[in-house]
Amino acid sequence: MITKTGNIANKGDQSLRTRLTEDHVRQLGRLGAAHLAAERVRTSVLGPDLRWGPGWSMMLALYDAHSRDRPYSLKQLYDAAGVNNATAARWLGILVQRGLMLRTPDAVDGRKHWAILTELGVAAMEDCLLVESDLFNTALAGPGLSVSQNGPDTVRPKSVRRRD
Repeated sequence: MITKTGNIANKGDQSLRTRLTEDHVRQLGRLGAAHLAAERVRTSVLGPDLRWGPGWSMMLALYDAHSRDRPYSLKQLYDAAGVNNATAARWLGILVQRGLMLRTPDAVDGRKHWAILTELGVAAMEDCLLVESDLFNTALAGPGLSVSQNGPDTVRPKSVRRRD
């Protein structure tokens, strides 16, 4: 929960928000619009209940695991959802019921289960993420802010960005 504004973008005593130019504000507006458009894409591909929240977080985590060709335990999936186990289990059931993921037992330890995306789940995530990637790249093009690979505390206007 946010209790005080400016905590995320502070650099020393000077808040990044106090240094925003009109170009920065326009870019942030484009980014907000891109987030809304991305949510509409997710709604059309996955349905309104998976456009954000625990189900979406689980799908993102599972796609990340898929892209790295790594298994994902149910505990990891529940942690990725960021909710209590009962809520995560309900979302797991929804994803399995819709054919987006499979729950498979561990071959060695029958108490442990793995979660993997189905072909339908992979295709749905790629549909969403490809469109979202285009939306966000377009929103971030042009004058505005650039975040370096060193993290959010090194945000600086694009016009003064170092070549790393």
